[in-house]
Amino acid sequence: ALTVGTLGYFYSNRYYSLTKADDKMTLSVSETGAVTKPTGLGAQNTTIKGGTYNRIMLGGELQQGNHDFEGGYAITIQNGEFASDFAGGDASDSKVTRNGNITVNVSGGNFAKSFAAGSYYATDATPVVGAVAGVGGTLSLNITGGTIAGRVYGGNGAMTDALGSYTQLVGDTNIVINASSAISFGDCVVAGSRGNGVINGSTNVTVKGSGANLTFADDSVLFGGCSGDHYKVEGGVRTEAKTSVTGKRNLTFSAFTGDFNAEIRMFSDISFANNTNLNFADTNLDLKEVGTWNFDCTSCATNLTRNKFTGDTINVDTTGLSLSWTLLSGDAAAFADLGSAKSVMLGGVEATYNDGVWSNESFSLALNDQKTSLIISANPA
Repeated sequence: ALTVGTLGYFYSNRYYSLTKADDKMTLSVSETGAVTKPTGLGAQNTTIKGGTYNRIMLGGELQQGNHDFEGGYAITIQNGEFASDFAGGDASDSKVTRNGNITVNVSGGNFAKSFAAGSYYATDATPVVGAVAGVGGTLSLNITGGTIAGRVYGGNGAMTDALGSYTQLVGDTNIVINASSAISFGDCVVAGSRGNGVINGSTNVTVKGSGANLTFADDSVLFGGCSGDHYKVEGGVRTEAKTSVTGKRNLTFSAFTGDFNAEIRMFSDISFANNTNLNFADTNLDLKEVGTWNFDCTSCATNLTRNKFTGDTINVDTTGLSLSWTLLSGDAAAFADLGSAKSVMLGGVEATYNDGVWSNESFSLALNDQKTSLIISANPA
């Protein structure tokens, strides 16, 4: 690992060094060439401003054997060419754990392979008894720019899907995709870990900015669990989630405008907030897996083609509502079972269903005459 206090490393005629100022680490690159060896940044607050990295890059420690580390840190990537996997945490071929929060901020760069916010399990041999790459803390991945061709994990990573089961997170994951500038994903964005990595906590994804700046490749999926999660199928119908995430799997669109063209899967909760004006551009999108819907009266989503409200919870924050507001629109089939929702809360007060309308003393939630729009209204005084 390249650590502060050393003179640095030469790789292929390029000199790499870490400097420290105001408790922040900066990875500096000079001359030409590329990093040709796996590199750990030593679990320091570090900024990567550029360079070429042909082997795996880690924000933490790259070690063999068993290691337990304390303390969190932040990695900021402004630019660079990354030809192999990137992970914000530590890596080992045996057992490595870290107690602390890890934050990775990405504002630019090109990433050819997978990208994980947390630790990374890597071995070419059969994993030893007790092998794990683990984190005790919160993993945060903030993306405001860049091109990531490989799969993105908000949790832990691994060399293969099978090795993903040797990772563990005790804490939450938080991915924020802020498309205020161009962001491109060439594969799926996974809120959890690779394979069946265990997450004892919740996964959280927030999407902000403009759909014009956000590109997902064809068949890309925004996935709320770990990549090995799936739904139990009974009689050809997907039922309960088989997931390695113990808590909720939350998706929030906040101050997002324009088209969103990725498929959405394996989220338990979805929220629309802060003047979001969203169009679901994937015409095959099916949100029947969502169990809890949260709306405010500044936001709306359009072009929902498939969904089931049966057994769902619907919460509407009515702050600022004067007359009525359209929350959601799409095909009539997506709203056909609105009356079969389990619970509807309007302005924090439970509503009851009668003759096609969910209502309480102050508010009503109903469909328009064409049965294609979900509208919240203030009841007459």
